[in-house]
Amino acid sequence: MERLTELINSKSKLSVNDFASILRDRKGLQSKDIGMGNEKALNQLICHHSVIFKPSESKLWISTDPFQLGAYECYDFSSFFKNNSAPNYLQSLTDSSNYIPCDSFLSSKNWTNFLQFKKANTHISNTIKSKKNNLSSAFIDSYIKFNPEYYYTYEILGDYYSHAGKHTLAIDYYKAALSKEVNSLEEINKIKRKMNTQND
Repeated sequence: MERLTELINSKSKLSVNDFASILRDRKGLQSKDIGMGNEKALNQLICHHSVIFKPSESKLWISTDPFQLGAYECYDFSSFFKNNSAPNYLQSLTDSSNYIPCDSFLSSKNWTNFLQFKKANTHISNTIKSKKNNLSSAFIDSYIKFNPEYYYTYEILGDYYSHAGKHTLAIDYYKAALSKEVNSLEEINKIKRKMNTQND
């Protein structure tokens, strides 16, 4: 909510495209990089869709995949109910001349990194579940580079080293996680509890 207020107050007047940018925003307060997927961001890269309404023009825009980053399709209801006649349900409501383009993030290196990050998360989780200890240092270095400002990047590596019995390394990664923008006090306390168990 604080980030939303910050972005809305950044301009005296907001266009439809400005609202799309706000809904796609992946930063923390004061535009701080808090990592891709952080729950403190407006766009946590998990949302299915969002809608922008402009009642004065009887229009709305609906986002498309992935994660509100695809084009927003415009729907014009004024033409649908034109001349007070019965709605023509076979008529397309899409106003193709008034769409909002895809977010440029989709063609960036960071987007590719985020997809690799998600894939690597699954691999690390499966490695932990299978009680294996076979992640190479090259894999771990690459994994961190995919999403270096996200606290979870370091938390899951702490989990990996904890399960591998390498408690000093686990503590180091949990400390690294706590040095980032953690999404909630509950999550901070959870990481601290994990860290404290390494000394048992």
